[in-house]
Amino acid sequence: MSGALLSFNSTPSEASENNNTNFYSVSARLHTQLPHLSAAGLMGYYSITLLSPSPISAPVPLNFAFLIYVLSSNSTAINHTLAPIMARLNNSPGLTSALNIESPTDFLSFQSVHFRAAPVGENYLPGTRLWHAKALQDAASVENTLGQFQHHLLQGTFVSDAAVQSVSTTESAVNPEWRRTVVDMTAPPPPSPPPKPSQIA
Repeated sequence: MSGALLSFNSTPSEASENNNTNFYSVSARLHTQLPHLSAAGLMGYYSITLLSPSPISAPVPLNFAFLIYVLSSNSTAINHTLAPIMARLNNSPGLTSALNIESPTDFLSFQSVHFRAAPVGENYLPGTRLWHAKALQDAASVENTLGQFQHHLLQGTFVSDAAVQSVSTTESAVNPEWRRTVVDMTAPPPPSPPPKPSQIA
């Protein structure tokens, strides 16, 4: 098993002067590559988070963190697969990027290093959408969708590969739409605005 953490941030000037336009454009282009990465056997999870508290009225720097793993591969192969994506990231204005490749002994230990599980009892009602390969081909539409959530946490589960899609939809206990899904995108509720003076006792 091989794993990688691919990440990129928007700079303060990209956020304040460019409204994170380059960040969302690059994020959308990365989404268009997910079906190809899926076909290469890559799987994982990613998130788009705010790097500082958002005042709601102004954009802040953002982070895209993509935890990737391949069950039957090595670090050289995963580096080769991700090299074209990293080349574009490293040459995109207003962004800083990094790729850390690891060779974990098992999936759970790899995931626990990078993802914190929510405490028991921490519940919320998210909005979620299943995106299949055809939907991800429209980079402009993906970019527009991501941009609507600039004050939200976004979480994506990179759920599909060839083995999942090859299973007959009539011989499955899950909704057939999952067999076409590449990304399950989840948006928790946005942060609550600060209370007005009249609401403070």
